Amino acid sequence: MTKSVKNNEQKVKVKNGIVVFGASFATRNRGVSALAAASVELIEKYFPDNPIYLVFPGLSYKSSANSIFSSQVKRIKYICFRFNPFSRPSNSVVYITLGAILYRIIRFKQLRKLIKEYFPLINTVTTSRFVADIWGGDSFSDIYDLKRMCKRSFGSLLTLILDKKLILFPQSYGPYKTKGAQTLARIIIRYADWTLARTLENNWLYDINLQGIVKPVFCPDIAFTLKSIPPNENIDRFFSFNNSTTKPLVGLNISGLLYSGGYTGRNMFGLEFEYGKFIKNLCMLLINEENCNILFIPHTYGERNNTSSEDDLSASIIVKNSLDDNCKDNISIMDMYLNQHELKYIIGQTDFFIGSRLHACIAALSQEIPVLGIAYSHKFIDVFGSVDLSDLVVDGRTLSEYEACNKVRKYLNTRVEIQHRIRKNISMAVKTIESTFSALSKSV
Repeated sequence: MTKSVKNNEQKVKVKNGIVVFGASFATRNRGVSALAAASVELIEKYFPDNPIYLVFPGLSYKSSANSIFSSQVKRIKYICFRFNPFSRPSNSVVYITLGAILYRIIRFKQLRKLIKEYFPLINTVTTSRFVADIWGGDSFSDIYDLKRMCKRSFGSLLTLILDKKLILFPQSYGPYKTKGAQTLARIIIRYADWTLARTLENNWLYDINLQGIVKPVFCPDIAFTLKSIPPNENIDRFFSFNNSTTKPLVGLNISGLLYSGGYTGRNMFGLEFEYGKFIKNLCMLLINEENCNILFIPHTYGERNNTSSEDDLSASIIVKNSLDDNCKDNISIMDMYLNQHELKYIIGQTDFFIGSRLHACIAALSQEIPVLGIAYSHKFIDVFGSVDLSDLVVDGRTLSEYEACNKVRKYLNTRVEIQHRIRKNISMAVKTIESTFSALSKSV
């Protein structure tokens, strides 16, 4: 056996880990958890026998994570980092970045070895097969704010500093409102090895002057492949109403973030209507005019017994309490803290679904449930359009409350036709995801 063959064998043996930034189970946002679970499932299928590392900010995995996990967590390794400059240097973003720069410019093997021994994250990235960053699906943008985008860029920038393969997993890109966001996006996307986009349109490349330079690969949102698993606990009570059970059951996901006006509390996303008022009127329309029962299905939770601007469950309770007693009899709230697989199962039991969280809508689409997405950003158009169903988006940025409610009424009454369209298109989306990851596995 030649020396080069031996070296290649050693290289394959050592450099086999796959690192994933931008998605974890240590979150109360089940959309992010859905991306983590789907990432793990696809990596295990197309990159078998490769250790998987989920990397995320926090003190530790156990202290950051919620108490409900999928069975996948036992098969994954976890690495945490912190943005606090006064935290332990080996876990601090500041010191990790400085260590990575030293590792890149210094060629002395012994010093490189010391850097890797001190910084677990640097060691993991440098010995990986590749690094994937999914940015929570929609955070590769300053839509929320530039500070958040800068924080989310840590994994991608660290990978580029260490000169490792960077794969941008399927996600939405842009908008980039500020020069800082445009510069950051241009650097990362320009030097990534693969850029997977969950949209067929790539106009965002013009915003960062990369048109004709970078050619994104179309791949639908990987959460379309997420498994649906029934909860272990009895859920019959959530489907019991004080009226005829023959009524259509509408699943309604209320966004706590939109209900509170976004992080600023002042209609951050520029909706044309007051979201809370729209939801209340929508409930009355569904119950009084369309003769439906409603199941409120949260998809992002706050801390138990502590409300937050992100908490869908708290917003759902507030909305129900604001309605007349005759409406309350037609409403049930899924108030159990379920994981991403279980929530997908619950959504699959509805006859029609209306969601303000994108991955709640994806859970419906992937199970062929007629669905309307209440959009506050272009990501809804991206994802629904990727399966040729963009007309199922109710864009709160352009429609009035009256127009939005009318669209709900129209599509609710044509839900059988919608279901046929969804059934036709979703299978193609899953095939595209699988073919993309198959091609990826042969190239990296």
